[in-house]
Amino acid sequence: MRTALVLLILCSGVARAGDDPATVAHKHAQQTKDPKDYEKAAALYEQYFAKPNHPDEAAMSFYYAELLFRMQRYDEAAKYYDRSLTVDPKSTFADEAAYALVMSTKNAVKTPNPTPDSPPPCPDMKPCPIPADMQRLLRAFDRYLAIVPATAKDRATMEYRRARVYYDFQHFDEAAPIFAHIVANYPDSELATYSTNLEIDCLAILKRYDQLRTLIERVKKNPAQMKDETTQKLVREMDAGLKKKGK
Repeated sequence: MRTALVLLILCSGVARAGDDPATVAHKHAQQTKDPKDYEKAAALYEQYFAKPNHPDEAAMSFYYAELLFRMQRYDEAAKYYDRSLTVDPKSTFADEAAYALVMSTKNAVKTPNPTPDSPPPCPDMKPCPIPADMQRLLRAFDRYLAIVPATAKDRATMEYRRARVYYDFQHFDEAAPIFAHIVANYPDSELATYSTNLEIDCLAILKRYDQLRTLIERVKKNPAQMKDETTQKLVREMDAGLKKKGK
């Protein structure tokens, strides 16, 4: 689908950019699917960006990023998606570029997220240093969220993944309000249930018992959330724990 989309953009997008030798070669490569043709198109894009002046820079940066993504050169693709957004954050393909920036960055980073079965990355549930690669991914999420409209279909997923980076590295103070925002703004998403459970976890670890009690009572009154067995179990455990503490 991405290939079809960029081919459509190349054929009907910015006229001058569409006439550049690099984009002409790019269209040809998309038709032949020959790796050598992709390499030729990449070389022409490199010649374009080696020049001091870059007419239609936002469009050309986006097209080159799409080619690099197709070639699985994700690190370079991310840089050119970011360049396109910097030049024109309101272009006709800005939303697509913002999404692709996250995807290419995610593919480029080398620091894996902790798995659910991993031991706590830092002792005493204290915040861990977030590795540089994951900080880069957080910046990509931030860029996406600053550009795409609130109604974008992938926005809830992006917010959740952003929150999970903070959560997985035990930055519960940063993660909790993002999970709360997801629940408030995307109540019909399945991510709302996951976010509720993780927000409860964050508040319990942070010992914010008043906020936790308020959240527990709100969840108990929400039939949709209480359908989930994991949520039911978590609410019962937290409810019992709060009562034991006299909260």
